[in-house]
Amino acid sequence: MLDLEWIRLQRWFDATAAAFDHEDARKLVSGPWTLRIEYVVRAGDGVRSARELITPALYAGWFASRAGWTHTGQAARVAGDSLDLRLGKQGQKRVTVVPKVGNDRPGSLLELEIGGTLGRVRLRREPGSDFCATTVELNRAPQTNDRPERASRVAAGGDVEVLAQALATAPRDLPFDRAVPVALAFEPR
Repeated sequence: MLDLEWIRLQRWFDATAAAFDHEDARKLVSGPWTLRIEYVVRAGDGVRSARELITPALYAGWFASRAGWTHTGQAARVAGDSLDLRLGKQGQKRVTVVPKVGNDRPGSLLELEIGGTLGRVRLRREPGSDFCATTVELNRAPQTNDRPERASRVAAGGDVEVLAQALATAPRDLPFDRAVPVALAFEPR
């Protein structure tokens, strides 16, 4: 079974991995302690929707697995509007998921911040944009803080593009393949 939200996240995964190509970002790998995820929610909902949480939750799970953060079985706790999840043996790793009201597709990611004692990596997408800017910041005096920025396309496009990606990577389904020509015959001309 394929998950369309997982496919939408592939470009975010690639952008995150590419951020750690930068020498300063690799210094953070020895022990990132926090992951902060901002995602889009609808205005006026008032309640956090489980549907809107799918994408940030999948990203958090992907990142935790890549970073080797173990899940202790505890559920995320509500902290104001945000959700806070502690991972690792002593709960020293922290994932915070923050809703932001916006007009983009509900659940879509806006910002990822991976932080540790030495600094942070930040991937930020402006609402309505297909690209995120990646910034690496080390904790040092501001006048010497080199902030290289890189842009990556992270939006997977509309539902049609995502579904096409899913079908392109899915195993072949012979009954479906045989049904398509007949189904297309019903398309109005």
